[in-house]
Amino acid sequence: AELSGEYHPLRDSPSVPSQPSGMAADVEAKLDQAGLLFTVPNAALVLASGTGRHWPDARGVFLGASGGFAAWINEEDHLRLISRQEGPDAAAALRRLARGDAALRAGLQEVGRDYACSSRLGYLTSDPSNLGSALRIELRCKLPLVSRQDGFKKLCSRLGIVTAGVDDEVWQEGLLDVWNVVRLGSSEVDQALVVVRGVAELVRCEQALERGEAVDLASICC
Repeated sequence: AELSGEYHPLRDSPSVPSQPSGMAADVEAKLDQAGLLFTVPNAALVLASGTGRHWPDARGVFLGASGGFAAWINEEDHLRLISRQEGPDAAAALRRLARGDAALRAGLQEVGRDYACSSRLGYLTSDPSNLGSALRIELRCKLPLVSRQDGFKKLCSRLGIVTAGVDDEVWQEGLLDVWNVVRLGSSEVDQALVVVRGVAELVRCEQALERGEAVDLASICC
């Protein structure tokens, strides 16, 4: 039931006969508010790759009934699966993603198709940085103190993670998205553990600073 849902073609996409003008304005607004709407690319390198060709034809968003599972169709890659979970239970999001991936792959294999995959490079994606698992595990957390410390970015690099403010307005509050750097050469489980352990270390530092303790980020070994 959590994987059932509805496909919404992008506005002005004529690829679905029952929705010749694409998704309705209220659906578009709902997806945009949820952070699940993608738009036409404008970066020169992306456009040079042909990603924006015939936009928005054959592009859209599949949204699960519960809102926790979604898929982007023909954004940059042919397919991007998204699993989201409120709260700290990252494992629940990963389990949902695995179920969705397995169901989709089984459907493809029934008709003699499969994902593009190389024994050497892993899953083949339009963005070379996603080669390998093509998996991005992203956690959102509030770290207003440790994120302002000298050496914070270097510590994140040692932990194998990247952080970015959600947007300029909330950056001062220390609300950050945190995700894995490496996708090639390790398993999906290992990549998930890198993010979970990295965030746990940052939270430990944040709590120490909240108690007024000194924290030397440069001395933290990973």
